[in-house]
Amino acid sequence: MQISCWDVDNTLVRSHDYYDEGYRQASRKFFGPKNEFVMTRRPDGSPERDFSKLTTSELLERRLHELGIDSSQVDPVEFYRVLSEFAKDFVKKEEIYVYPGVEEVLAGMGERGKNIIITSGPRELQLVVLETTGLREHFNLGQSYFFGDYINKRQVLEKILQEPETESVVFFGDAPSEMAAVKQASYPEGKYGIAVGVTVEGLSTAEELKAAGADEIIQAYSPEVLRELDIIDERFREGRLGDRGPERI
Repeated sequence: MQISCWDVDNTLVRSHDYYDEGYRQASRKFFGPKNEFVMTRRPDGSPERDFSKLTTSELLERRLHELGIDSSQVDPVEFYRVLSEFAKDFVKKEEIYVYPGVEEVLAGMGERGKNIIITSGPRELQLVVLETTGLREHFNLGQSYFFGDYINKRQVLEKILQEPETESVVFFGDAPSEMAAVKQASYPEGKYGIAVGVTVEGLSTAEELKAAGADEIIQAYSPEVLRELDIIDERFREGRLGDRGPERI
């Protein structure tokens, strides 16, 4: 069976709005209204180009440094918990943008095997996102992984690959680190992994994802994605993927 592994934020849905609201409300609670901050912009209003590549702890430390606040004043885990609660409340009230065509690709990958979630986002928040957007029905959540369930995504993939039913994995994600996890994982004999870089939000470039190991680049979800992935899968099975580079579809 082929296991399709999906990140959530900026791979299935645009997450900027609910995380910005989470950061805004949590920072007001911990540091006061004058020191509120968001994920996507710096305190001076300039865009934060690297937010998708930073962990919550790293982004929190950067914002506090920019504001001149001692980072030892707050527990990052507690900040993340409060942030997630505020973001969850926002998701329940506001419409979340689902990328066009993603449900068709999810359905197609589900017919080829099983869809699961592997994300660094908090479980309760991500479940609310999946429920309110109608995407939850496409996933086997009993075999999915959220923040706190694992050390890193490479180890999760290796665990999945040890399951007798797993023949291969396909990882859909928007971060170079996710592409690298697929390539760095140890594969039992006869099993393989396909790294699919998603650039629909444009947070990572196709070049960055390819350099990290992406076998395919999705610029927009469409039926062509399924056809192209079938071709790649066949080449992996035959051991001849090396005769082509990543495609952009």
